[in-house]
Amino acid sequence: MGAAPGVVGVELDRRPTSRKGGIVINVYGRDIILKATQGFVVIAAAALFLVASRPSVAVAQTSAICTFPFYAQVFQGPNTGMVLQGNVTLSIEPSGYAGGILTEDNGTVGGLAGQATGRALSILVDVGSDHFAAIGVADGDVRDCGFTRIFGSLVGPAIDDSGSWGIQPPCLPFPACRG
Repeated sequence: MGAAPGVVGVELDRRPTSRKGGIVINVYGRDIILKATQGFVVIAAAALFLVASRPSVAVAQTSAICTFPFYAQVFQGPNTGMVLQGNVTLSIEPSGYAGGILTEDNGTVGGLAGQATGRALSILVDVGSDHFAAIGVADGDVRDCGFTRIFGSLVGPAIDDSGSWGIQPPCLPFPACRG
């Protein structure tokens, strides 16, 4: 019968297994039981003290939805030459959790899960049976899609595969294009 955590509630406690005639105050998930004879003033004072001693919490923001081109290539390892190319749609929650999809140009769809913190983005990319880790940095805050450049390192699908990823296509074929 307690209020939900984070909600201040006052209610009469009439459960048969509890103290009869008590009043339960639930403050941020803690039940405080007072006798009904102690009166409303005591209840209000206790609730006010507990609420006032709790640090303030910022109002939650809404999730951001970012859409951007995605290019990745494995440059070294057993899968050298493997390319991922398509568009990412990423939902980023205020906590930084990032989840979404990669839709490759060939129609393949893969899942994304990771973390966005400031200008950093770390995501796991699952495409069929292949798994990649993409770690990158942007020129603006990733959490609100405030970037025009983002790129970084790629590992996968094998543990000893490495490459890079970004929103611009890599030079192909590598390494001849660096010539």
